[in-house]
Amino acid sequence: MTTTVSVPLAPYFVPAAPTVSMAVAEALRARTGHLFGLMGNGNAHLISHLTRAGFPYTSARHEAATVTMADAYHRSTGLIGHSNQSHACLPWVATTLQRPRN
Repeated sequence: MTTTVSVPLAPYFVPAAPTVSMAVAEALRARTGHLFGLMGNGNAHLISHLTRAGFPYTSARHEAATVTMADAYHRSTGLIGHSNQSHACLPWVATTLQRPRN
């Protein structure tokens, strides 16, 4: 089961200096329409910045599901969906996203 979270805009704590997760969140907001993710310690701040700003986020329970959801989102809307996992999953996801050979 997946959960879609859309939090209304609300004031929240913003650090005095921009952080890497804030910069990545702003880049994603400008370029994608939806975030699909598997939250872990490597991306918790990124997901927090996006959801607190009201960006649509759908949580999954497996890395493959996030990639599949982002792909289905793109195929159905034509917009870019972003699949995001914790840092421990990165090599596996990179392998998943390789173009199949015909």
